[in-house]
Amino acid sequence: MSTIALSFAPSGEIAVVTLCGALHRSDMDAAVDLLCQAKDYGPRTTIVWDLQHAQIQLTPKEIGALIRILSHRPDARGGKHAVVVDSNFDYGMARVAQAYTEAWLQAECMVFRDWEVASDWVEDVSGAELH
Repeated sequence: MSTIALSFAPSGEIAVVTLCGALHRSDMDAAVDLLCQAKDYGPRTTIVWDLQHAQIQLTPKEIGALIRILSHRPDARGGKHAVVVDSNFDYGMARVAQAYTEAWLQAECMVFRDWEVASDWVEDVSGAELH
């Protein structure tokens, strides 16, 4: 079971979803629900998925199913996503998510191993400051 935290940059234009621990499909469902119910969330919100302290336990098929379900939500389409991971395995799984996100959500998605590089990209594409 993962722990989930959600925060927004002062501008409200960037959401940071932090997950720690073993990351299963139910944890991702809970994180998406938490994000989508937040008052500051909208279709133009840039999302940073901070998985540096998580261990992805989803299969590529589960990742595809999750993103396919999200594709039916109008507020999930478009936008920009940054995924920050720590391990080689998680990087590979995040790249699977990147492919599905770009195809089914028509959203820009980048995968990073370094928080600072991800932060720079997010600030550049959103026009807002993360911190």
